Amino acid sequence: DGTMSGSGGCNTYTTSYTTTPPDVIELGPVAATAMACEDADVTQTEQDFFAALDNVTTYQIDGNTLTLRDADGAMQVVFGLVP
Repeated sequence: DGTMSGSGGCNTYTTSYTTTPPDVIELGPVAATAMACEDADVTQTEQDFFAALDNVTTYQIDGNTLTLRDADGAMQVVFGLVP
């Protein structure tokens, strides 16, 4: 439906996306809740995750795995898809 959402580890997030064949994906701005996390490591990991989403330009689906990469081809995020 053109939306992606989930948990960053502490906060929930949502973003829109559009795809252009064969492998281009454009994510909209990530909107996240603003809950304070007690664990500083989780907070940093979540910030890194949201930053990685901002870098995404291409995608690849291989079986149940979705890999998102930046314009240089560097892996940014990998998701296991639910069949």
